[in-house]
Amino acid sequence: MPARPRYQQVKDLVRERIASGALAEGDPLPSEEALAATLGFSRLTVHRALRELTSEGIVLRFRRRGTFVAPLAPQSSAVTVEPIERQIALRGHRHGARLIELGALKADAALAARLELRTGTRVFRSRLVHLEDDVPIQLEERHVNPRVVPDYLSIDFATTTPAQYLQEHYPLREVEHVIVAETADAEIAALLDVPRGSACLTVLRRTWSNGRVATCARLVHPGSRFRLFNRFRPG
Repeated sequence: MPARPRYQQVKDLVRERIASGALAEGDPLPSEEALAATLGFSRLTVHRALRELTSEGIVLRFRRRGTFVAPLAPQSSAVTVEPIERQIALRGHRHGARLIELGALKADAALAARLELRTGTRVFRSRLVHLEDDVPIQLEERHVNPRVVPDYLSIDFATTTPAQYLQEHYPLREVEHVIVAETADAEIAALLDVPRGSACLTVLRRTWSNGRVATCARLVHPGSRFRLFNRFRPG
């Protein structure tokens, strides 16, 4: 399966740096030229990423001044790290999964930054479609740090899911979530069985174990079949 488009990798990296606090509200981003040189991507790719982030309200661009992190919108704590199969079981439905890809690749600059590794480091990658009563409910794209989870490629995903295995064998110490809205491209539309251009809700997740970034995942949900819910008492 093809890797994520480079412009999308740039967008994900900027979002995650904002979520982690590495970039705060009002902070300047590096110039397009600097980002392109650092990531090894073309300036056109970086320009598209920043243009889309601007339209999404993530950054602000000013002529002759540069690009800055926009004022942050209110964030929701409605996302859980409960494995998807448990969420489905709690609803009284049946979970299923289709393994699309399992292998290894060399991390480009954007992926390496997300995993806090050096560019070119070998990392693991998996892609699955999770089903609820045979209906696609989530596309899971996960990159894994082999220094934290060296046995990842030997997991039998016919009997477990990545999230369940990781929680059982590599306890999480920290979790980061970024929630974004996007539209389904041709590949996502085919995998989730939705029309191209359909609204999707995407969770960008990073997890830490034993002091290292263990995984970074992109969880794409069809907007018509997924919702966030939370109930709490204000403190």
